[in-house]
Amino acid sequence: MLAKPEDAEEEIQRREVIESAMTKLAEPGEEPEPTDEIESDSITFNIEEALKKGLIDEDFAQLLLGEE
Repeated sequence: MLAKPEDAEEEIQRREVIESAMTKLAEPGEEPEPTDEIESDSITFNIEEALKKGLIDEDFAQLLLGEE
């Protein structure tokens, strides 16, 4: 089966995008400074809150709390 010219053009564009992405990944860049701040959009729950919200079941909560 012969490839259509459109297919060949799409393949060339796809390879160019991949090569560009690989080049950008390989280039050393500035890495963000680590911070000790907790992101404002992160949400944490204690075990009891997670249990009340249905995020974990009671058996797992007891296991986490060390209760048998």
